Amino acid sequence: MKEVARQHFWWPQISKQIEELARSCSGCRKYGKKPSPAPLCPWPYSRRPMERVHIDYCEYRGKMLLVMVDSFSKFFWCHVMNHDTTASKTLAVLFGWFCCRGFPTTLVSDNGPQFTSKEFAEKMSKWGIKHLLTPPYHPASNGLAERAVGTIKSHLKRMDCPVIPLELYVNLHSILYWHNASPQSSTDQTPFELMAKASVPRLFPQLQRPQKKTQEENRSVLPKNKVKLFQPGDQVLVYSNHTKLNSPGTVKEIKSNNSYIVFS
Repeated sequence: MKEVARQHFWWPQISKQIEELARSCSGCRKYGKKPSPAPLCPWPYSRRPMERVHIDYCEYRGKMLLVMVDSFSKFFWCHVMNHDTTASKTLAVLFGWFCCRGFPTTLVSDNGPQFTSKEFAEKMSKWGIKHLLTPPYHPASNGLAERAVGTIKSHLKRMDCPVIPLELYVNLHSILYWHNASPQSSTDQTPFELMAKASVPRLFPQLQRPQKKTQEENRSVLPKNKVKLFQPGDQVLVYSNHTKLNSPGTVKEIKSNNSYIVFS
């Protein structure tokens, strides 16, 4: 557009004004191409076991499995949930894991209905856990849990494990045992060894938690010049994965370095 205009006309700031005209075109804004993905924002490096854990659900031959992984040690947990993936059952399993290894500072999950429920939020607050939800349609944001799910399902398929309760239980815990006893390429140590560095669970963990939370929140690894940052009130375009169209919106809340709540 600018090249064609410059072949016939010229005036001061012609290129800038043509760009502003194109940006103000409602049709161009609505049917514009999907924006390029924002640069990945790496999670802060965990300095101790149970500082941050990632959880996710997966399906194996009709049975639902709840998977959790510790970001520091890469220690895996997995529980056969069968068909009960409600918030109550999920919280019951997580509470059992936390009582054995200590309550985490931060828990990361996707936007599944059990994780976004009021009951789940209330328990996270009561247990002193900061619950972070990954952006919708961005499974890479919970990549640690996704890789854990892939590892467990891959081994179950290679073993051709049936869903008979005893067979599934034994094979699943064998996979967890061998993974947690194997040195990891990222740490050169086994998850068992790194998890042993965790402090002894305390009767009143929240008394020691506020300072640790602040330390984690203050660690930022996102280069400020690699991604455009927005502030509440900024006008933006929102791309819909359902309609494949853009629509105008207003930034209402900043959730993280590259995640925002926008009202259309």
